[in-house]
Formats: sequence, C-alpha cells, structure tokens
Amino acid sequence: MSSLPNLDSSLLSVKALISLESVYLDPPEDREIATVSALRGACTVLTVAAFEKFLRDLFEEELDRIRAAGVPAALLPQKLRVEASFASMELAIKGDYSSKGMEREQRLEGVIAAAKLLSKGSFEPRALAATNSNPDAACVKRMFKTVGISEVFKKASPEFTKLWGRPEIEGFEEQKLDALVNSRHQVAHTASALHISRPELTYNVRFIEVLAKTLFDILNGYVTDIVDSYAEAGSTEVASPS
Repeated sequence: MSSLPNLDSSLLSVKALISLESVYLDPPEDREIATVSALRGACTVLTVAAFEKFLRDLFEEELDRIRAAGVPAALLPQKLRVEASFASMELAIKGDYSSKGMEREQRLEGVIAAAKLLSKGSFEPRALAATNSNPDAACVKRMFKTVGISEVFKKASPEFTKLWGRPEIEGFEEQKLDALVNSRHQVAHTASALHISRPELTYNVRFIEVLAKTLFDILNGYVTDIVDSYAEAGSTEVASPS
C-alpha cells in the first residue's frame, strides 16, 4: 500500500517549506511580506495537493485489490457494482485530464477494453478515484458513498478523535477540511496568503495526516471484508461435498 507513504513523502516538502518560513519574523517586516506570503501559500497549496493525490491513490489501490482478487461484480455490494460499471464506461468514453482533447477515434480502443472488462465481471478502479480537482468534504463523502460507505465522516470521527488526541466540535473534520480547501482557493485566486497564520501551517499538516490515516483504515477495512468474504465463500464451495 503506497497511498499513506506517498502522502508522508509529499508532506515532507511542506514541512521543509514550513522550516524555511519559520526563520522570518511573525508578523513579517515589510520587505519580507512577499516572501512569507509565498511560503505560506505554497505550504497550503501543497498540503491540499498532497491530500488530493492521497485520495486518488487510496481509491485506486484499494479497489484494485478487489479486481486483483477476482471478486466477480455480481458479488460486490450493489452500490459499488453499479457505480463501478457506469464509471468505468464513462471514463473510457469521456476520458480524464490525461486524455483531454483526444478524438473519439483515439478513445475507441479504450471503450472496447472497458466493455470487455465489464463483460468479464470486473471494472476499472481508476474510474472511482476521481476528485474533480476539489478534494473538499463533499468530494470525500461522494467518493466513499460511491463505493457503498455512507456518512464517512461520522464513521471516521471516533478514530479521528483518538488519533487527534482531543475532542472537537461535531462536524469538525468536515469543517476543517473545507476551510483548508477554501484557503487554497483563496491563495490560487488572489495570489496572497497572509490570511494564513504561521501556526496554521503545521496544524494543517497534522490534520491531513490524521484524517488520511482514518480514511485509509475505513476503506481498507471495507475492501478487506469484501475480499475475505469472497475468499471464504470460495473455500467453502471447494470444500463442500458434491
């Protein structure tokens, strides 16, 4: 599993920038405002980018475990089966950022391959890993609901609180994630990051680390149950008398 290690690696870059920003006065002197703003903005943008990549990696890797285990689509939770089937074809037909601008003729082989995949009772894991470049709370809920996990933030709250080390208000995980993504938007659209305080930089990194670990455990456990149930059913079928 590389989604969490990849996230840790990405956040090392953020931590390096935080270290660079920490040498300046807070608040910064006039001649240092541009530098401090740039560093804080970069930290925020990279923190959100790291989380977005984590989400894509997590869903693609975990769902690929189902495909690799050979679990037939007919045995998947109904929500996952339906969404995986339609999303696989939609990805082949419409493409994603990597195939933007391609003509239909260039996509035809992919469409045929997707149809063959579905006919064999499988699906394309990458089709359910789209974040639409906006990894806010609504995106996270949508991605988990797509595979059959509703109210993911409510499910995540107990473990998040344990890892976080202190209780927060109800809905904290959603609110904090949205605030972070909105802060990223503000940096991107105004080219200014002085609304971000120095303590927030480290706080945001830790928040993403804890939230990611919690989300990983939820999806990993869900997929493990699906794979194990299929394996156990297969073993029982083989072992049963004819």
